[in-house]
Amino acid sequence: MDERINKIIQGFDEIYNKIKDLKLYNDIFNIFTEKLKKEFRRVELYMSDENYNNCLAQINTIDLTEIENIIKKYIDDFKKIENLNDISQQYSTFIINELTNYNWNSMTYIAGYIMTQINSFEKSLKIFNSII
Repeated sequence: MDERINKIIQGFDEIYNKIKDLKLYNDIFNIFTEKLKKEFRRVELYMSDENYNNCLAQINTIDLTEIENIIKKYIDDFKKIENLNDISQQYSTFIINELTNYNWNSMTYIAGYIMTQINSFEKSLKIFNSII
């Protein structure tokens, strides 16, 4: 298999993983809305109900499941390509430039450390809910 195809697939995998992280992030904000609002107040991070709801509404306008499915299809399609000569030069150059040259760690709002903190917070809330 063409090494460039592997790089493209790795780029799509990065996108796929970021979307999964965003889905978790979104789920937490939807499921634990009231608890999060209380926690924000406790740590003196003020966010009015209106601002919170507006942010949540914006997030909910994005169909992350659909995007996840599209990216998964791209991954599957590129795994079937034997070499990049099977697709147009312009398209392959564009994909390689966009996927392999992008610094995925620059997406700090869903960086690994933050997602670890979110996962930990989610587990704590689940444990807390099971006790109450």
